[in-house]
Amino acid sequence: MPLVFDGVDKVLHLAVFSVVGLTVIWPSPGHFRRAAGLGILFAFFDEVHQYFVPGRHSELWDIVADAVGILLGCILGQRLFHGKDGHHVGS
Repeated sequence: MPLVFDGVDKVLHLAVFSVVGLTVIWPSPGHFRRAAGLGILFAFFDEVHQYFVPGRHSELWDIVADAVGILLGCILGQRLFHGKDGHHVGS
C-alpha cells in the first residue's frame, strides 16, 4: 500500500494503539497510570519484537506514536467507561 503522505504510518500507529488504550482502561476504573503503563509497555515490546522479524523494522518514532495513541485511548476510555468520578458509567 503506497503511503499517501510522509508520516501516515505514525497516524496509523496512533489510531491502532488508541484502541489498545481503550482496551486496557476499560476494566481498570481508577487505575489510569497502571492501564496506560501496561499499554505503553506492550507497545514498546511490540516494537522490539518487530526488530527481529524479517521484513519489518522498528524505530523510536513508532514507539512514540504508539505511546501517544495509548494515552489518548486511555483518556477517552476513562471518560466513556468510567465517567469523571472513576466509576463505571451506568452503575
